[in-house]
Amino acid sequence: ARGAIASLAVTHAAWESQDTIDLFGSRGSLHVPVLNQGHLLVRTAAGERSEFHPPHPNIHQPLIEDFVAALHDDRPPLTDGHLGREIARIEDPFYGR
Repeated sequence: ARGAIASLAVTHAAWESQDTIDLFGSRGSLHVPVLNQGHLLVRTAAGERSEFHPPHPNIHQPLIEDFVAALHDDRPPLTDGHLGREIARIEDPFYGR
């Protein structure tokens, strides 16, 4: 109803490896040339800026730290079992299980 349109292409079978994300909106765009390297390019009418958000050396450690903090603070973890189950449900057909 608001005119939003999205297109997503995902494959693990392409000959040429593409590890990128490009998001285009009516007011600008975001570009990640290589996932897990931390570089983000933002383009708007105001100009272009480059940001760098380096990934943690151990990609799993922040999740574990948040889980431990959630137990300590008596709060739900940022990523819970429901989200993990939903991701597995989406990915499962890709692996022929």
